[in-house]
Amino acid sequence: MFEQYCMPHLHAYADLLHEHGRIAVHHMCGELNGLLELIDRLPADANEAFTTPPVGNATLADGRTRMPSKCLIGGTNAALWLRPVEEIVSTVADDLAACPNQRGTFLTSTGALPAPVFFEKARRVVEAFETL
Repeated sequence: MFEQYCMPHLHAYADLLHEHGRIAVHHMCGELNGLLELIDRLPADANEAFTTPPVGNATLADGRTRMPSKCLIGGTNAALWLRPVEEIVSTVADDLAACPNQRGTFLTSTGALPAPVFFEKARRVVEAFETL
């Protein structure tokens, strides 16, 4: 259904953006594992918000391997952000290490942080990655 009904429109939107010198960012999150190869065929430059398990069902390694033409924007999930800083950092570091490469991976909270996550926690996660 995605290939037949969605891809033609998403293809046209991305082509239109490129015709006007814009970057095409395709937003699709959640359980993408069954669609990764189809998403890779779209002319979009990036996929946002790439959501990892358990909220999504595709790992960063799945995205980097099966959607090599796309920049992945995301790479975390709301459930992960509820865990301690050290666990967030180690989980994401392990996820990145499993990837064939890290090119085109832009780590974000995949849209929004859960309400209990305050700015200070996010800052500590970012600072931890700066020292890795």
